[in-house]
Amino acid sequence: MKKEIASSEKNGTWEEVELPHGKKALDVKWVRKKPDGTFKARLVVRGFQQNDDLDDIYSPVARMCTLKLLLSYCCQGSYTIHQMDVETAFLNGPKVSEVYVKQPVVHVNINDNGNKVSHLKKSLNGLKESPRNWYKCFNNFIVTSGFERNNFDCSLYSTTDKVNPIFIILFVDDLLICGKEVKKINQMKRKLSEYFSMKDLNNVSSYLGIELNHDVENNVMTLSQEKYIESLATKYNIKDLNLFDTHIETHLKLKRATEPDFNVEFRNLIGALLYVSAGTRPDVTYSVNYLSRFQAAYDRTHYNYASRVLKYLYKTRKLKLTFCSSNLAGLDVYVDSDWAGDAVDRSNPVLGKTQKRGHITKLSTHTEYISLSEAVTEVIYLLGVCKQLLPSESIQPVSIFEDNLGAVCIANLGNFTKKSKHIGVHYHFVHEAIKRGQIEVVKVDSADNLADIFTKSLTKHLYVNLRILLCLC
Repeated sequence: MKKEIASSEKNGTWEEVELPHGKKALDVKWVRKKPDGTFKARLVVRGFQQNDDLDDIYSPVARMCTLKLLLSYCCQGSYTIHQMDVETAFLNGPKVSEVYVKQPVVHVNINDNGNKVSHLKKSLNGLKESPRNWYKCFNNFIVTSGFERNNFDCSLYSTTDKVNPIFIILFVDDLLICGKEVKKINQMKRKLSEYFSMKDLNNVSSYLGIELNHDVENNVMTLSQEKYIESLATKYNIKDLNLFDTHIETHLKLKRATEPDFNVEFRNLIGALLYVSAGTRPDVTYSVNYLSRFQAAYDRTHYNYASRVLKYLYKTRKLKLTFCSSNLAGLDVYVDSDWAGDAVDRSNPVLGKTQKRGHITKLSTHTEYISLSEAVTEVIYLLGVCKQLLPSESIQPVSIFEDNLGAVCIANLGNFTKKSKHIGVHYHFVHEAIKRGQIEVVKVDSADNLADIFTKSLTKHLYVNLRILLCLC
């Protein structure tokens, strides 16, 4: 705690003043990384006591698919990847609103009369505006250092030197620095350390709970969440229980609980499973998405099925998402629908997505076409990231594989019949994207559609085959 106070005072975070008339001092508390306080402690303002009149508090963080897209490119290009951590990041952000906080216990002067408070001159953990202020501070520094911010993901930066570029991706206070020349990476690390209090972690081995193993010479990279899954298995006490070879029963149909049991940690478990599926285990995306629909009305039955997903993950925890060098620079997309959801996947697998739509369609063709349009939305986003990231490389039209012939015809020919003319205009940009040369829609046999793993519960044989095709091995 004393170290945290010293860091705040060195940074000029506050000044000791009398509380002005009519002003309120916010409470503060110590948050420890471990319950016994053996690790670092953070001084946190109880920001929920602030007024609700703050407008500009949004702070972007890197999307998981952007991170995997960057890692995939670094793998193919034999880039070195270093990691750094910003210590007490939020203390760097300039304070905008007038905020007073009560003095922390270890900082109280025994000689004052108890009327002293801390007037914040900079941001502090817990304030509503702190994440935004920190992001603006980092963004201003990095842009003035010769980097350009990506227009499609505001947490991704690249140097204006396109011959030997340096890439930086930021997730709150954790950042990766990628480049072919280690000398340039080290120069950037020194520059960051001169401006911020940084912790240099050198070659990346673990980022955001994802373990990375990068073989630069052979252009192979593996991503795993084995340790995170093991920690979940310990937390939910499933290590010694019967484990499963698949994550969900075939043809499972659950109902909302008539008498919800909010004593089971269903929501906590679902949140953890969502993070695993978004990170390195796209093979459980369907089951986690399906179970997520019951977060407003769940009971022990729903929890048991979520626990089954975790048991499957624990049994297969050594599976790794594998990136490797490829001569194919383009994106491949697979789309499928089961009238209740849609899915997108591409390989090297940077994004797998399943979602439930808010409306009902009359025909499977219409469902497939709407799924296709939503896939194109993701494609345009990824193309935008790629083009700004790699302006010197030509990106071929993205092949989107669809197993419904009717949806393929609507996309390619724009032949909206009586039965399809009701589909919302905002879905018809698929045909426009084809005319612009951004995509091509190709018919694929249902048996070869990788997106099946995102839209339905499969038999073990089919499931394992598709899992391998997702580069999970």
